[in-house]
Amino acid sequence: MSFNRKQAALKMIQKGVLAMLPLNLAVLPWGILCGSLSIQRGFTVLEALLMPILVFAGAVQPVVIELINDNTPLATILFTALIISSRHFLYGLALRDKLKNLPLKWRGSLGFLLTDELFSLSGGKKAYQGKLQLIYAISAGGAFIYVGCYGILLALLQVVIYQI
Repeated sequence: MSFNRKQAALKMIQKGVLAMLPLNLAVLPWGILCGSLSIQRGFTVLEALLMPILVFAGAVQPVVIELINDNTPLATILFTALIISSRHFLYGLALRDKLKNLPLKWRGSLGFLLTDELFSLSGGKKAYQGKLQLIYAISAGGAFIYVGCYGILLALLQVVIYQI
């Protein structure tokens, strides 16, 4: 059975999402936790939804929520987030040789979506080699952020239903 390019790309998207599914079991409760914490600390629904999009490192989110709640200066919040997220610099260094020849749009997308979970899936020699492998990585990383946002949305729906 031969695939055309579109079918092959769709197959890689499916594989990327499926590869991330077991790891998503951890991010869904984390999303619910961070969403609930955000609302409990007085964030608006929009602010709570923006948190996993703008602050992609999961470990940073509850810390940033608490620091913002305590009216901590922005410089302290940013420095704290930088220290907690510093392992991502090591991930970037480890993947540098695989990604250095890619166009900026691919490097930027992969850099944004790079999590502990996506890094663990990228240890193979074929990782990031060829357009289909890049599509696989982008879809796996995108599936992860989608489930995190879904968890926060569930937490926000609980708050809305509770208030009715």
